[in-house]
Amino acid sequence: MARKRENATSAKFLNLGILSEEERVFLFLVAFAGMSQAESYKMAFGKNHVSMTTASAAASKLLADLRLQASAWRLYEYHNNGLIKFNTGVLKSADPKFSRH
Repeated sequence: MARKRENATSAKFLNLGILSEEERVFLFLVAFAGMSQAESYKMAFGKNHVSMTTASAAASKLLADLRLQASAWRLYEYHNNGLIKFNTGVLKSADPKFSRH
């Protein structure tokens, strides 16, 4: 059995079960970025050519999958327990020329 996480970590290290990278990205886009299921599906799976109706149907089917539901509940609990941290490595010092309004 996996050790229960007690310290905040970046999202890529969370145990969300057996998910493909595309499914993981899809779940984060829906749960945290607030994107629609169809938009998230198209972006995560690189399906820009499919219609929104097709993407919506595929996304709904994917979210109904028990694996994704279990992972979504795990992600929800990690968030509620403060175990997801922001990746501060993306932050750089402010460029003075962009701070003027």
